[in-house]
Amino acid sequence: MTFVDRMLGFVTDDPRKSLLVEMHGVTKVPTPNSDTSDRIGRARGFLRAQGVVKGDRVVLVAPNSARWVAADLAILAEGAISVPMYARQAPAELAEMMHDAEPRVVIASDDALAEAIRGEWPEAPLVTFEALFRGDVIAEPAVSRADDDVATIIYTSGTSGAAKGVMLTMANIDAMLPTVTASLERLMGKRGEDDVVFHYLPFCFAGSRIVLWTCLYRNNPIHMSTDLNDLKTEFTAARPHYFLNVPTLLERIKNGVEDNLMDQNPAVVALYERAKRAYRRDVCGRGRVADGMILAAARALIFNKIKAKIGPRLECLICGSAPLGEDTQVWFEMLGIPVYQVYGLTETTAIATMD
Repeated sequence: MTFVDRMLGFVTDDPRKSLLVEMHGVTKVPTPNSDTSDRIGRARGFLRAQGVVKGDRVVLVAPNSARWVAADLAILAEGAISVPMYARQAPAELAEMMHDAEPRVVIASDDALAEAIRGEWPEAPLVTFEALFRGDVIAEPAVSRADDDVATIIYTSGTSGAAKGVMLTMANIDAMLPTVTASLERLMGKRGEDDVVFHYLPFCFAGSRIVLWTCLYRNNPIHMSTDLNDLKTEFTAARPHYFLNVPTLLERIKNGVEDNLMDQNPAVVALYERAKRAYRRDVCGRGRVADGMILAAARALIFNKIKAKIGPRLECLICGSAPLGEDTQVWFEMLGIPVYQVYGLTETTAIATMD
């Protein structure tokens, strides 16, 4: 059984469950698996009617959403190669990558994005979600594929030149997802219920794609941000156990908390500063007798309140894409939120190591 078979199986076997949950402000909008399955079937029918066959490349350019996931799964189920791209990227850059990919079909989220792309590539084989999900339903097993068949092409950021498409095979992903699943189960333990996973990074990037696919592979729902400008509201409402981050966000959280603390009672500020020094000494193995009492007082009066505001159910954070500053990592650990740094490349199917 391939990862595609497994994910599609979970979607179809429990129609009342909602593996895909969109966050709209404080509101959770779940998509029942029955609706996801219907979308996948309709998208498969549309793609097949467009002449898409096994091995064809299909570009998917849209913000994260339940429809994005259904489109991606439909492409994979048809045996085509899913080529996700960043919807906020300049249309000229998108057109350049699309020319390189030579897709049979380009799926855009809406007319506005489609027109922007068409302005750079008039002959683009563009369709929108509206058309995609109006196809005739195909309810068949996924098209069979060999281990060395390409499943997805993910374009790199292009920091060292023109963006290049990295080809990841079925075997790459079939090896990665069980490994990530095992690592998460070691980290989170067996809670007897689904993990609450929040996600805001674009699915077109390798790390994000692995987070998404791992959730589906584990039959675990994923809570998707739909508005990066309202990220704090969405995250607070989702109340996740963990989520994937980039260093910039964690540093912004730390700096914001410390800026607010400086406006508090001087006694609170003094205790906070003493506790930070005490924790640093403890981490370095140079703890003093009084440090335990200082840290206990700070946890009761300051740290627990900060953690409750950041995320009352947070058990850990996962951070990647760039090195996280040691001060920031230690700061979160001081609050009782361990941060695990992952390292990897698109070429390594996103993840190579986790500390």
